[in-house]
Amino acid sequence: LDDYKQYIAERVRAAAPEWIPATVLLRELRALGYPGGVSILKDHLAALKPVATPEPLIRFETEPGRQMQADFATIRRGKDRLAVFIATLGWSRATFVEFVTDERMETLLGCHERAFYFFGGVPREVLYDNMRTVVTERDRYGPGLHRYNRTFLDFAHHHGFMPRLCQPYRPRTKGKDERFIRYLRA
Repeated sequence: LDDYKQYIAERVRAAAPEWIPATVLLRELRALGYPGGVSILKDHLAALKPVATPEPLIRFETEPGRQMQADFATIRRGKDRLAVFIATLGWSRATFVEFVTDERMETLLGCHERAFYFFGGVPREVLYDNMRTVVTERDRYGPGLHRYNRTFLDFAHHHGFMPRLCQPYRPRTKGKDERFIRYLRA
């Protein structure tokens, strides 16, 4: 492969930021007379592939009374299903946990009321992921303008908090809750 490393490096550099599969490069190298196999080529390409730098973690802190993060997590599936409702205050990280057998609307509302009682008040906003009982359609009315479940929205207005949605598939935006879920499953 040594005779072809310069060619490979130039092709990878020219294609950046796209990545050329080893099978494509193997065809090109064979046309140039390369007698080797794909495994050694893949190993060499792995060394050339740029290492993705992780997104910097920016801690999001809130003042007291501003935010609560809420979520359900499945503990056990099947006939005797077990789930857990977790609510974590953003500033103090105080956490309320309640084990439940379903994630229906009545259960969600009851868990919220017991969490508010436990915390001694209602935060200004509560952060959720894509719970069907909370949001029926993301971005329905434009970016960041969601269609919330009517029953849940009435409940939120009655208690005086604003429901907010975190970014989908980004557990870091609700990290305080997600971390506690990992702790419970351990």
